[in-house]
Amino acid sequence: TPPGCDRPIAILVAGVSTRLPLNDTYRAFYDLITAAVTSAVANARAYEEERKRAEALAEIDRAKTAFFSNVSHEFRTPLTLMLGPLEDELAERVGPLPPARRARLETAHRNTLRLLKLVNTLLDFSRIEAGRVQASYEAINLDHYTVDLVSGFRSAIEKANLTLTVDCPPLPERVYVDKDMWEKVVLNLLSNAFKHTFDGGIHTTLTWCGDCVEFAVADSGVGIPEAELPRLFERFHRVKGAKSRTHEGTGIGLALVQELIRAHGGKMRVESREGRGSTFTVSLKTGRAHLPAERTEAPRSRPSTATGATAYVEEALHWVTDMPAQFASLSPHVGASVNVCDATDLPPGSRPRILWADDNADMRDYVRRLLAEHYDVTAFSDGATAVAAALAHPPDLVLTDIMMPGVDGFGVLRQLRADERTQTIPVILLSARAGEESSVEGLEAGADDYLVKPFSARELLARVRTHLELGKLRREWAAKLELEVQARTSELRQTTRNLEIQIDERKRAEEALRENEERTNFALSAGRMGVWEVDFAANQLTWSDTMAPVFGVTPDKAPKTTKEFFQLVHPNDRRRMEVSIERVFAGERNFAVEFRAIWPDGSTHWLYGSAQASYDGDGKPIRLIGIGVDISERKSLEEQLRQAQKLEAIGQLAGGVAHDFNNLLTAILGFSELLIAGLAPNAPERADLLEIKKAGERATGLTRQLLAFSRRQILQPAVLDINALIGGMEPMLKRLIIENVDFMVSLAPHVGRIKMDPTQLEQILVNLAVNAADAMARGGKLTIETANVTLDEHYQQRRLPVTPGEYVMLAVSDTGVGMDEATSGRIFEPFFTTKDVGKGTGLGLATVYGIVKQSGGDIHVYSEVGRGTTFKIYLPRVTAAASGASHQPRVPDEIARGSETILLVEDDDSVRRLVRLMLERTGYRVVEAGNPKEALRLANEFGRPIDLLLSDVIMPESEGPPLFNRLVREHPAVRVLYMSGYADEAIVRHGVLVEGTPFLQKPFTPRALTQKVRDVLDAPVPTTVSSQ
Repeated sequence: TPPGCDRPIAILVAGVSTRLPLNDTYRAFYDLITAAVTSAVANARAYEEERKRAEALAEIDRAKTAFFSNVSHEFRTPLTLMLGPLEDELAERVGPLPPARRARLETAHRNTLRLLKLVNTLLDFSRIEAGRVQASYEAINLDHYTVDLVSGFRSAIEKANLTLTVDCPPLPERVYVDKDMWEKVVLNLLSNAFKHTFDGGIHTTLTWCGDCVEFAVADSGVGIPEAELPRLFERFHRVKGAKSRTHEGTGIGLALVQELIRAHGGKMRVESREGRGSTFTVSLKTGRAHLPAERTEAPRSRPSTATGATAYVEEALHWVTDMPAQFASLSPHVGASVNVCDATDLPPGSRPRILWADDNADMRDYVRRLLAEHYDVTAFSDGATAVAAALAHPPDLVLTDIMMPGVDGFGVLRQLRADERTQTIPVILLSARAGEESSVEGLEAGADDYLVKPFSARELLARVRTHLELGKLRREWAAKLELEVQARTSELRQTTRNLEIQIDERKRAEEALRENEERTNFALSAGRMGVWEVDFAANQLTWSDTMAPVFGVTPDKAPKTTKEFFQLVHPNDRRRMEVSIERVFAGERNFAVEFRAIWPDGSTHWLYGSAQASYDGDGKPIRLIGIGVDISERKSLEEQLRQAQKLEAIGQLAGGVAHDFNNLLTAILGFSELLIAGLAPNAPERADLLEIKKAGERATGLTRQLLAFSRRQILQPAVLDINALIGGMEPMLKRLIIENVDFMVSLAPHVGRIKMDPTQLEQILVNLAVNAADAMARGGKLTIETANVTLDEHYQQRRLPVTPGEYVMLAVSDTGVGMDEATSGRIFEPFFTTKDVGKGTGLGLATVYGIVKQSGGDIHVYSEVGRGTTFKIYLPRVTAAASGASHQPRVPDEIARGSETILLVEDDDSVRRLVRLMLERTGYRVVEAGNPKEALRLANEFGRPIDLLLSDVIMPESEGPPLFNRLVREHPAVRVLYMSGYADEAIVRHGVLVEGTPFLQKPFTPRALTQKVRDVLDAPVPTTVSSQ
């Protein structure tokens, strides 16, 4: 029994073997046979039913074809009888027709031709399907015939401001075609291209390809979506939503063209890009071998269904008529519009105004003539322009066709109903779709009426008049209702006004209270403060919402009693708080106290508390109301200020001491080197002098560190690539640290450039690396990192001297013993050290601090005992390119000599005597003075040219630069070389040497002095002399 059957369709009888037991396996075998036979029978029955269904459909299709053929033939007779008299009337020359009558006859003639074209198309299809097409193929000059057909469309195309290009060169031989069929192919393709092209033009070509001829029609129109191309040649298929000049059409034109080309044994293809245009190409074989022999040069046995170009061109011309100027830019899909009566020119109090929209020009003219005797009519060819006009000047009634390009009749209805200005305007829909369903659909969409084409003039006029009267009554009723509503509304408004006033007053009071609370809470929150109250009788503590964040807790975690509150206070400060409470009980009404609070995360924060007590008649405290303020930031800034002031004071002291030391060390090192140079290599005094010199050199290094800390050293800044410098120092840094310390460098790519003295940056790296290694005696990890960072105002608030901006960060981290908070606060102080006696001077980190500050940067340290330490240095980022490696001049093995005259000015006697000896021993003539005044006198008395002024910068009576300015007047060619124990503002600005100023830093050796003097004397003479 197959599925779906109530009883078996057959009975299968099978024998059972007597030699085998009838067990489950045996029964399963018979079940398989039963299933197989059942399936085979069911398939056979299904095939038979499908065959019968296919025959039934084929019979229906044949009946449809026969019906179309019979109906088309029946249509042709009355159409012929209509066309004949119409053409006779229009051709009458004896008594010319009045213009109005002639226009009506021309409309009837055009639409009769259009109907004849449609009937002929249906007849052609019926013949093709019935296999009764009897073509007559004859050899013709296809180029001449095609040019004649295409040229017939030129008037319509040029009227639409398009271009028509015809490229049909003479063919080498005649081509066999059925002329009627070829006419329909060419005219249908041209009509289709014109219908969908709005800019550019249409290009036709006829190309000889040897074994075939190709005819192509290319347009610059709207194009066809790629998904629609496979169905383009299906009968009655139309591209939904395609932009066109009219919505009219049956969707069978291209399908007919393809069938006609196939009847010629040819092919057809299409290429299209949406928005760019389409190209339809027809390919016909040359010769006659591919055509039926009996139909070649055969006489035509059936009447021709060709209508000629007239029907196509007449229809196309009605797609391009002028549109009202005020609505020309309102719709991209408008084909044409007939401006019967411009709505903007209507005088006040005129006849009822009707807006009429239909894409068929003849239908627009016909309805307009019917209505124009009684009403003022404005006609439009598409829905979008009609809607725009209705919204600009609402009419009394809207009459619209349903099938239109762009916005159809239902779209017009929706837009009018959606706008308040046009919601109540009566709308009548016209459509060729007959039947109750179509009428119901229109009325459900919101239309006031639905009129089916064809309709009588009396019916149209009656319905229009009825709905105009209903619209008038509706407007009058709406106006009356509006007056009543206004009166009742006025009463209600007056009744509620007093209530509104009372409500407004209450709202203002509540709003003022709320705003006051918000301002108070905002002020408390912004100031990191809160309000609290203690009820001594109930032993209850109450906090405001802004108080909880001050203690690092949420409002729901706020303490409820003073005992719980004391658990949040630092143990070392609890007694101070308890004493304050005790004073309140002793009669002190006001108290203020600073204390530390411990947050849940373990961090410590400074707070300021202030309160005032209330007492009863017996002097017993009732409650205590106060505020709490987070002053951690203020405490931090105060500590920073104290530390900065301390370091600045130490720096000033160190800078001054270093200056005096440099003068002393210049004499010590200089005279010891002169004595050593005068001794024999094996002299017993030589070893003692070398120890003196070695001690002086160590003192020189110490002095330089003091100058670095005090930020009074001389810098030679350059634009540096910090990553490149660290990479170059990496091998040396690895040698400085012990073997059980892992050394890691993590340099961020594309780190910005910095500007500072490269030797000072190297000193920073060495000092920090050595310190980190000393902190990891048992091993650990040392990391050097770089990165680009931005320091904002928030960072500036915590680190006052820093300017917000772009910086390069240099971080040196270790996993050593770390430091406590007290130690971290003193590490940048000179001579402060945590190392054993003899293992450090305490100037390493002080030097780093001074270099960073002098370079415009900032340094920050973070450390935890047992976890390690991280130093982060922030140096300003610059945009200039990195400088090349600076060239260090080679110091010659021999002392430079000379014979020039040098004016030596130095207020320190020992230094002056040492310098004079050094210069005289190398051949120079020296005139020495103890101050600038004496120097000027000696220079005037000397009487000979002075080649070089060698002067200290800072002297009791005057300074070096003013002396040089006065001396150069008498000795224009004199050069200058300054020397000093420190770099003061006289010769440096913020630690940067003024470019072009020769300078020698004390202490110096005889070799360094003579070489520097020689370099200055041998330098080119400057073209101008300016104040240094």
